[in-house]
Amino acid sequence: MLFAAFRWLDRRKSETGETREEARSSLVGKNVGWRSDVQTEIEDAASSSNKGNDVPPLEEVSESGTLTRRVCILGLAAMWLTGLATIIYGSIVQSSTNDTHDHWGTSFTHKRTIGPFVQLAMAFWITLLTDIAGLVHSTSLRFSLLARRKLTFNSNLRLFTSCPNSVVHSWPVNVIWGWSLISSYACGSMVIVESVKQYSDPGELGFHTYDIVSGYALIFLGFGLLGQASIATWALVVCKFSTWSTNPINTAKVCRDLGWLKPLTRRTMLSVHDTQTLGLHDSPSLPKVRQGSLLKAHSNVRRALIFVWAVTAVAFLWFIAVTVAYQVGGQSIGPSWGTFSRSYTNDWSLIPDWVDVTAFIAISTSLGQSFYTFGPWFLCKYLLTCAFLGGITMDLHIVELLVQCSRDESLWRQTASRSGLDESRQNGAFQVAIGSWETMALFIFKTAVHWIFSMGFGPYWEGIEMRIPQICYLAVSLFLVSLLATYLGLRKPKGPQPATFGHLPTLVDLIDVWPRQGGPNDGGRNDVEGGDEKPSLKLFWGDKGEGGDGFRRAGTAHMALQPIVTTALYL
Repeated sequence: MLFAAFRWLDRRKSETGETREEARSSLVGKNVGWRSDVQTEIEDAASSSNKGNDVPPLEEVSESGTLTRRVCILGLAAMWLTGLATIIYGSIVQSSTNDTHDHWGTSFTHKRTIGPFVQLAMAFWITLLTDIAGLVHSTSLRFSLLARRKLTFNSNLRLFTSCPNSVVHSWPVNVIWGWSLISSYACGSMVIVESVKQYSDPGELGFHTYDIVSGYALIFLGFGLLGQASIATWALVVCKFSTWSTNPINTAKVCRDLGWLKPLTRRTMLSVHDTQTLGLHDSPSLPKVRQGSLLKAHSNVRRALIFVWAVTAVAFLWFIAVTVAYQVGGQSIGPSWGTFSRSYTNDWSLIPDWVDVTAFIAISTSLGQSFYTFGPWFLCKYLLTCAFLGGITMDLHIVELLVQCSRDESLWRQTASRSGLDESRQNGAFQVAIGSWETMALFIFKTAVHWIFSMGFGPYWEGIEMRIPQICYLAVSLFLVSLLATYLGLRKPKGPQPATFGHLPTLVDLIDVWPRQGGPNDGGRNDVEGGDEKPSLKLFWGDKGEGGDGFRRAGTAHMALQPIVTTALYL
């Protein structure tokens, strides 16, 4: 349903884009430099550029990001190996389980104290692999959209964006990727299973139970990873990558070099918010002290925030529901040895207490049969886990849009700093990600949220346990994710530098001197339109002096520029 809703919205956006294009065409004679949020004039520029001019092939424009490409290939190789290894190991575990008289293999049991750390390691590894595969998928989507004149922003919701005439980025393939992503995290949380096998330690009173490894969960985990690896490898083979850089400036440079976007004059102080307004832009403007927010710049951000907060609200309702059920259900629904609030010290630890059992509610799915007998009992647990986890995983994926757009804006605003935008931040996708607090925060949230879910919603020998304290912590974690998304969506950048948030037409208008590649094909050329400068791999933005009409201009250069005159008019 979620994918169908976004597909309908995608169609509505296309229809809206066509309507706006008709309005823009009627204003061309008036020298209006307007571009819509959805459908830019890339198509018009490309068609006019192709008349009498040979447009270079997409893959020959830039060669930046070679290290990123190598790391992505290594990451995909690791994903393939991990997927195959988990399937093989899961088959061995399940075969051993089925061959034993008590339906578990002793070599695959371990004490419960190890379980949470195994789940944490699996959540981290799955997140790392899926993010690398996602980088390949999003980069290929970027240039597939660009090749079909449908790219407006540098960052897009890759699983909710389809590309015409590109099968690897069609809606059915996106749905398969989305299910594989959810399945990977769901099966990662199901690998450790609570058993009824007991043991006792010397010097301790009573018996404790083992956790065991689920062979079927490992097999399904392997198929989930292989599903994503297959699509990412497919995209790597069939798509043309102009650059592996995630920097919006490099993407805008590709658009300009191919003639698919052309700069419009008299716009050196106009942000993405200004350029999307119907009207004339011939009049000079004063620099702004504070720019507009991402919420007003990108049409998808509002829907993203609504979805993020909706998931958070559902998580808290889930916690309230299981709490009430535990309190009023009695022994028939909860454990018979106490009430929910009996021990805050033990019951409310982050990791479930294995000695004095954490409060939980159990859902029976196996009808008294063994978890390890393949059939509807395992499928019930698998589908139930995917249903509960699906919204959470998609929630974190949707937050990627705000994180990446915020990161795009941060990269652009570094050109106005004293040090400028250096080469590593221009070309290296992983250097950019590691240096971005937004990206690292989201990576930590992805790992932590899925880890907490695995501790709060886990299989046991005949069903599913919903552990109440961990569900509370899960809801709180999603609340923090929502706060992060809201902050990124509502934050207004400070300073006179026009905000772009990765909007490519705006970047093409604002940049008049482009980054040097510094590679073997650079040939010592400066990508400078007018004027000679000393070779530099840094890019700066600032004041470029007064023009012949008495108004000042802003732009970019390979050397530090003067600060913007806040009281002067700019064109």
